[in-house]
Amino acid sequence: RICLFGSGFIVGWTIWQCSIVAPTLSSALDAKMFSKVMRKLWPKFFLGNLTTGILSCVALFYEGNSRISNFCIPISTACLSFVCYTIIPIMNNASDSGNQRRFRVLHKFSVWSTMAVLVGNIAFVFNFSLCKCNSEAPSRRIFLVCRPPSC
Repeated sequence: RICLFGSGFIVGWTIWQCSIVAPTLSSALDAKMFSKVMRKLWPKFFLGNLTTGILSCVALFYEGNSRISNFCIPISTACLSFVCYTIIPIMNNASDSGNQRRFRVLHKFSVWSTMAVLVGNIAFVFNFSLCKCNSEAPSRRIFLVCRPPSC
């Protein structure tokens, strides 16, 4: 299933970005340079997740998934990534102007949204795989998330 590649990509890319790239750059660069690099890197991350979420919806549609619940994770991924992308300039302005309260609120929102996208896409992959492997008992689902039409 092509739609699984999108979720797998988002999971891998999010883990890579959050656990390898950001901490490595944080420890290797001074604060000013780190800020400049992150301001270039994170918009690309969110645009990548947005694009992948949209492409996953297209793949689900062309694979014949007609249940609206099958689109919940890819649509949520696209929407949260879009919101996170759009708040980046507001977050940067808050940081530059010294409004640390606004920056912290927006940053926490983007972090929690990113974690929600990660967990949702892990559940999406797991649920599709579980359902495919357990086709003789489709009523035994662990998650109430997206389900392929063969189940």
